[in-house]
Amino acid sequence: MYSEAALSAVISDISLRGFVGGLVLRAEGNTSEQAGRIVLTQSEIPIESSIKRWKTPLMEFGMSASVQISEKVHIGAMISWSESAFAQFAFDLVAMLQGTYEVGRLSSFYGMGSSFHEMMVKVGAVVVKANPSRDSGQE
Repeated sequence: MYSEAALSAVISDISLRGFVGGLVLRAEGNTSEQAGRIVLTQSEIPIESSIKRWKTPLMEFGMSASVQISEKVHIGAMISWSESAFAQFAFDLVAMLQGTYEVGRLSSFYGMGSSFHEMMVKVGAVVVKANPSRDSGQE
């Protein structure tokens, strides 16, 4: 849970061409509906490991220490958890295969979960709507 070895292994052989990241379907002991998406990071300066610096468990968030591959290029690996990570990863792969993938753009809105909103409604929290007149049919 607090070992940087898993993320460091992703960048240990950075010469792997075409690496697009990875996916962890479930962390041990985690019962939430979240998957972990592993992506590469790039920076002009060295990046410190979040695991060593802030002692964050990989089940919440993790960033490896970066490896310098040229004068101003440092590559690292990061894992972040979300309800939509599986869908994002899958639709990004499909977009890459079709040649339509764009870095920094969402490949599809399908699979973008709303369980947090559903939970708030279920417990009776007040949910503020962006445009109440539109939702009530009033203009």
